[in-house]
Parts: sequence; structure tokens; C-alpha cells
Amino acid sequence: MLNRWQSMGRNTRMMAIAIMLWVIGEGMWLHIQPLYLSSLGATPQQTGFILAMAGLARLLVMLPAGLLADRYGARQVMLPAWWMGMIGVVLIAAASDFYLLAVGFFLYGASASAIPVINLYLIQSIGEDHTVKRQFKPQEVLTFVYGLSWLAQIVSPAVGGLIADRASLQTVFWVSAFWFILSTIAILRTDAYPPPPSFDRNLQQALRRYEMILKNRRFWGMYGIFVLAFIATILGYTFAPQYLKDVRHLSQGNIGALGSAIAAGAFTWNMILGRWTVWRGFLGAVVIAGSSFALLLVSGHLAVLIIAYFLLGAFETLRPLATSIVANRTHATTQGGAFGLVDTVHGLGTFVAPSFAGLLYAQGTDLPLLAALFLIPVIIVVGEKERQSEEQEIKR
Repeated sequence: MLNRWQSMGRNTRMMAIAIMLWVIGEGMWLHIQPLYLSSLGATPQQTGFILAMAGLARLLVMLPAGLLADRYGARQVMLPAWWMGMIGVVLIAAASDFYLLAVGFFLYGASASAIPVINLYLIQSIGEDHTVKRQFKPQEVLTFVYGLSWLAQIVSPAVGGLIADRASLQTVFWVSAFWFILSTIAILRTDAYPPPPSFDRNLQQALRRYEMILKNRRFWGMYGIFVLAFIATILGYTFAPQYLKDVRHLSQGNIGALGSAIAAGAFTWNMILGRWTVWRGFLGAVVIAGSSFALLLVSGHLAVLIIAYFLLGAFETLRPLATSIVANRTHATTQGGAFGLVDTVHGLGTFVAPSFAGLLYAQGTDLPLLAALFLIPVIIVVGEKERQSEEQEIKR
């Protein structure tokens, strides 16, 4: 792992550091945010709505961010996203009413516009950074960097839970803001890459490539599989912390500590699945995450819950693997837009699933997990068919 870190080049390493600092701050509250909203008086339906605001923001900004990155360069689009995320966390920490919370979560969701641009920047670094020491496949870089970010987050959920027990959930958000500041400093130390020259020289050619993507039925079928996978995993995950509190009667500290198990799992599965072929890795992640929902339903024993949350970390490999699938099927001049579309459909999942999960949870605490489990076999069947079709196309 150390050899891969040293071989990836300065800008890739600096990007990894910025992401790691970001997720340390995010990890402090990511797995207990429904509890924070509940502590401020939000009902399950309101909690689902507020979290859906973040999903709506993601849905709105992802594709424009990718297209702008294709035109103006990745770094120019990343920096505003970093500032939005930091401001959003401060607003969430300072919120005393329902509306300010919604604004804060909306802004934080909008900061996710950096994700497809980060992916573009990392893939560009493979060829543009002269300090890179060997050739890398897209999935190797993406899963490695995101895996490291989850390694950094192993401790912070437990720390966040401890602070919540000893001080308050609101204090957790204020402490996390410090890490967002450090992350912003790190991202400012990266170098800018120019957009692909052919985009400027022949705008019409780039637009034709976008048009070809939009008219490709198989491309849309692939994105449909991504949507289902994102919805299923987010549906099962959103109210898992509330489920652990209401049904399994865990303390906030223990729930926060379980978030560390997710981070450990996300690191492990990124390292493992990133070495598989991309479709096998993607579908494997869906199966692993689905098994975690089953374990949450069958037992409240702490050892079982730790295993369940470790397995749940596999859902954090879905986006980098989906991006790698798309990277293998798109031209360099349109990858920003294509990656933005991946995160747009993820934003669709984060908008639809939390709202639906809130409605289901209000009717029965088991229902979001059961609904997620119902979708998993559908995703596997359709995804396996797509994988086989793609392999046959490559052979031809």
C-alpha cells in the first residue's frame, strides 16, 4: 500500500489528504445525523425531508459540475464546492429551527458537486502529473483514494459518539468544522490541470459525443442499474442509526462507534473490490451491503451489529466503481459530464430514498430494511445481464 501511495504522484496524494481530512470531520456526525435531527424535535417524516434536501442538492448540481469541469478544468469547479460544504456544516451546527437545518443540509449536499470533479481530477492525474511513477487503471486510483478516506474515518465516528454523550450532538458539528477548514487548506495546495485541448478546439465534436451518450440505450440501462443500487443501499442505511436506538436500544456512543465499523469496512472493501473487474466489484458490493441489512433485522447482539456495519461499508465502493465503469466507456473530453451523471443518479437516490425511508419507518421500523432487501436480487439479476453483455461486446 505504501508503494502505491508513493507511485501515485504529488497531486493525487494531496487530493487524498484533502478528502481524508474532510471525511474525518464528516465521519463525526454522518452516522448519527438522524439522532441530531430528532433531538431538535424533527419527526421521522421531517428527518427524511431534511436529509432529502441534501439529496436534492446533489441531484441538481452533479451534472452541471461535470460539464463545467470538462470546459474549464476540474480544480476551478472543486474549490467552490469545498467552501459550500464548510458553510453548510456551520449552518447545521448553528441551526435552531427546521428551516435553517434544511438550508444547511441543502448547502452541504450541493458541496457534493466536487465528487465527479474529484474523480475527473484523479483520472487526469494518471496522465498529467509528471510525478506519477507507473501506469494505473481508473478503478485502482479511485478505490485506493476513497479507501484511504475511509481508513481516516475509522476513529472519528466513535469520537463523535463520545462527544455526543459527554457534551451534545450540536458540539459534534462544531468540532467537525475544524477538520473542514484543514481540508480546504489542503485542496488549495493542488495544481490545476487544463481541460482536454480538443474540447476548446472543436466544441461541436464534444457536443456530438455528449449526444451519442444520451442516445445510447445501453448507457441508460447501465445508469438505471446504478440508480437502483444507490436507492436500495441508501434506503436501508438512512434510518439504521434510529433503528439501533429505537429497536436495539443502543446508546448514541455505541451507535457512533459502529460508524467506525462502517469506515473500516469501506476501507477494506475498496481495497478488495477495486482489484476485481469493475462490474463484478460493483455487484459484489451490492450483495455485501444487502447482507448487512439482513443481519440488522435478525439480531441485536453487539458482535452481530459490528459485523453488519462492517459489511455495510461495501456500499461506499459503489460510486467509485460506477465511475470506473463509465470511465472505460467514455472519451476524455466528455468524462466530466459522464461522471457528473453518475453522481446525479446517486443524488436521485439520496433524494428519493431518505423520503421514502422516513415514510416507511413511521409505519414500521423494519420496513426500510425489508424494502432494501427486496430490491437487491433485482439489481443482481439485471446487473449480471449487463455485465455479460458488455463482456461479449468487448470480445467482438
